[in-house]
Amino acid sequence: MGRGPVAGRSTVTALVRHLGLDRQASADVGSLFASSSATSNAVTGAASVFFLMGGIAAASALQQRCGSR
Repeated sequence: MGRGPVAGRSTVTALVRHLGLDRQASADVGSLFASSSATSNAVTGAASVFFLMGGIAAASALQQRCGSR
């Protein structure tokens, strides 16, 4: 199973070497590529918050509709 173009730090390291970047530029490029687990965790957290807020909004709408009868 092969690794994708930004799957690991080795790809970032190869890019930095190819471009001949200094230490600061190398750190900047490395920070642009977050690990896939960090990205996945951020997306999962945001989705959980939206799901919770949607549930609260739905419950509030149902309570207002049923209470107005």
